[in-house]
Amino acid sequence: MAARLLLVDDDPVAVRELGKALQRALPTIALDCFTNSRDALLSLRAHPYAVVLTDYHMPGLNGLALLQAARESGSEAIFILVTGEANPVMVADGLRLGLFYIVPKPVPMLTVLTMVHQALAVYELRQEVGQLRQILAETGASLGEVVHGMIRPEDESQGQLPYAD
Repeated sequence: MAARLLLVDDDPVAVRELGKALQRALPTIALDCFTNSRDALLSLRAHPYAVVLTDYHMPGLNGLALLQAARESGSEAIFILVTGEANPVMVADGLRLGLFYIVPKPVPMLTVLTMVHQALAVYELRQEVGQLRQILAETGASLGEVVHGMIRPEDESQGQLPYAD
């Protein structure tokens, strides 16, 4: 299943141009675009997005309010915020909510694409860790037991890690 990316900006021209650039750079990703943050939130609640790229200043919900509402509804999406007015309070609030990155305006396309690629990688790793934790929980094993089972008795007495030859 292709990863889903949500693009939110109240400027239709920005959504169109950034959306085209994202589709060219990431042809396998499912991209949904919104110019209304409330509609974007409804979509966030209905679909498992990997990455959300959102403007900060928007009518209705700003980018951080969208992030907070997404978290409250259980979304695990990686959020990237676009703003021309980052300040220490915004950064602190964003970090508290799990914001991944702030992209300055005007939007440097190379930065956006790099951050989206990194955000996708982080999302995939988080999903994999979640799956592994679920497998461990279902088998009743703890991570310590699994690691301990990998250590050969002769290595354990010598304080060596498995396969450290």
